[in-house]
Amino acid sequence: MVSSGYYSDRLEQITKMAKDQTGCIEHIECVNWKNLADFEGKYDWVLACSTETSIGLKLPISWLSSQANRLNAKLILDATASIGLESDHEQADVIAYSSCKGLFGLTGAAFVAFNEIPDIPVNSFYLDLQSHIEKRMTGPYHAIASLLDVLPIHSEFREAVVINKKLFCQRMKDYLIFDDAHQPLLCTFITQKLKVINDRSILYKSRANTDGQVVSHLGEIFLGMNAKGEILDNLKLDN
Repeated sequence: MVSSGYYSDRLEQITKMAKDQTGCIEHIECVNWKNLADFEGKYDWVLACSTETSIGLKLPISWLSSQANRLNAKLILDATASIGLESDHEQADVIAYSSCKGLFGLTGAAFVAFNEIPDIPVNSFYLDLQSHIEKRMTGPYHAIASLLDVLPIHSEFREAVVINKKLFCQRMKDYLIFDDAHQPLLCTFITQKLKVINDRSILYKSRANTDGQVVSHLGEIFLGMNAKGEILDNLKLDN
């Protein structure tokens, strides 16, 4: 388990529950992402959150994959905040993600992509992957349907995020916490608190207790290629 913030902590909680309920997990080890390259051991899986929105951190998937390979383990990702925005998801063995954020659809649909069908039985109708494969229940089709109009022009929405991210990092270059390699497109973590000038902008509220500010870059995706980052004009340092 790679510890990187609130959402990786949630993965740890879910994994511990699965360990208690299924008896199929022998041992869980949690290691801070900064120490992963020096970590040794024998494990079946490396579990990580590739974009940790709670602190605006990106763990490059190619790097996570190389660490999993080094440990002779498979890689499973919470890709909710990276899918549609970051690269190299195909290097993971299992990814889980949603219909919102980087896919720009409605919230509500959850997806799992995998290389191999699991062979461990799950004593739960809903959590059994086969139940979903065979469509034994009604899915979140309204959220899935929202992607119908989004995906054909996804690249335009993504470009709006890129524009906003680049401009924000230029303006806040003196307050950035992470280097370029660890900067996700979705959001940015800075050392200073911000405030909005008017109600045209709503600040992202991180689930983590941070001293700085995490800013989301989804505010102008409706403008697509025409985005200019003007929404950032509504933000100022709170000092």
